[in-house]
Amino acid sequence: MKLNVTSRTPRSIKIVLEDEDVSSADIIHRELLMDEDVVFAAATVPHPLLKKVIVNLETKQKDPKKALIASADRAIKKIEEMLEKARRAIDVSKPTSASK
Repeated sequence: MKLNVTSRTPRSIKIVLEDEDVSSADIIHRELLMDEDVVFAAATVPHPLLKKVIVNLETKQKDPKKALIASADRAIKKIEEMLEKARRAIDVSKPTSASK
């Protein structure tokens, strides 16, 4: 994955992710929208055949870079929690020798 910051102001940032689909960007986008300081956040795909995603972010006061990193950290924590729950569910549902 390549990440390029294509524009930046004190309250906004535009990032282009290359060789990436929209899935990971959408997870972070959803976390950004939960941040009260975020005015606008979007993850867009310029063309369905291109493996490219554009992330736009605008904040009220916060440094957009910090907002992006905090959102990515929250997304990682949620995914780790989901993975742990899945592991526990799979371990519980494993057939035991007594249940065969």
